Amino acid sequence: MNSSLRRSTLTIILCFIVALIEGFDLQAAGTAAAGLRQSFALDPKMMGWVFSAGIIGLLPGAFFGGWIADSIGRKKILVSAVLLFGVFSLSTAYVESFSALLLVRFMTGLGLGAALPNLIALCAEAVGERHRGLAISVMYAGVPLGGALAAVVAMFTSEHWQTTFIIGGLVPLLVVPLMILLLPESSAFKQQTTASAARHSSASALFGEGRARTTLALWVGYFFTLTVMYMLL
Repeated sequence: MNSSLRRSTLTIILCFIVALIEGFDLQAAGTAAAGLRQSFALDPKMMGWVFSAGIIGLLPGAFFGGWIADSIGRKKILVSAVLLFGVFSLSTAYVESFSALLLVRFMTGLGLGAALPNLIALCAEAVGERHRGLAISVMYAGVPLGGALAAVVAMFTSEHWQTTFIIGGLVPLLVVPLMILLLPESSAFKQQTTASAARHSSASALFGEGRARTTLALWVGYFFTLTVMYMLL
């Protein structure tokens, strides 16, 4: 196996693992809903806020995670994001108040949101244009698989809802050292000479040469796709 193929394979495998963990943590609150409701004496409105806090955190996480990564690197942001949602997912198992629960779920969502665009970017930039769709599809398959694993864990730990969050917090923290040691930085990012050049190329790639309409259409389509997905969680 040549070095380029090895780097690409390693990137996709590690990103798949992170996507698997992300799917697990996205589904964790839903599978632990009964336990959360009982432990914190939550009414339906309060439960809605618990679920919403994590989803609200996804928005700034995804926006700033992708934006900052263009300046300092995909790997750095992805490692930081995994560390962030790992710490706060684990913290969910130990909070004792409703306000603290909302805070840790928001911070978990922040990390999850920052991770996803960088997972996509790393996989897309790890392979040639011909295999880009396949690489992203393989990586993204980890998200629903992780959600299914969260449901399986909840089935066997229904009386101890904290277990789901402990697993969802410890596993990413264990994966972080592997990412630091083994995950290659995006070759496309390495070729960027300055942060200003990176920002310029990003803007022109999205909106230049008549691509504005396509970009906006993709944003709208992705918005409604994720809306349906989170309604299912």
